[in-house]
Amino acid sequence: LTVYAATIESESDSCEEVKEAEPLCCPPSVDSPCNFCSDEVSASNALLEVPGADGATCSDLVVYAAALENESDVCSDIMMAEVLCCPEEDAATTTCSFCKNGMTVDSEYVIPFAPNGETCGYLNEVAPTLEADSEFCPQIQAAEPVCCPPIEVIEDNTPATGPAKPCHFCSNEVS
Repeated sequence: LTVYAATIESESDSCEEVKEAEPLCCPPSVDSPCNFCSDEVSASNALLEVPGADGATCSDLVVYAAALENESDVCSDIMMAEVLCCPEEDAATTTCSFCKNGMTVDSEYVIPFAPNGETCGYLNEVAPTLEADSEFCPQIQAAEPVCCPPIEVIEDNTPATGPAKPCHFCSNEVS
């Protein structure tokens, strides 16, 4: 944008539009930046979308957090995603298992009771990044009956793609 901005008039509408990107492109320096994932995310988690973050990935949160003060409420909120984005390298040897025998539904199948529209494939990617004793593992494993039910072979020998009318457990709210 810097190169483009240099080619337009300062009083033009285009200039005003470019300036709207300044907070993202050149954020103000902060005294004590939010230290999300110690400013680094593993390659395997970099493109992982964070539930409830409007499509933001773990890498996006590292960049965004760097522009926040460590003591801010937003920083505290972002830090909750560390368990997903940057699990400790020396974490417990037991990771959260999900669909031990593989998924038997399409990976894009949206779990009916998922609070943020998570898919079976997404949970399959997230589970191994968590410890088996984490608070999130049982929540993820609760989707196993939907994502990996016993294989039902249809007449043309293709696996089932999910229930036609899924069970609405707890009226779609799990506490």
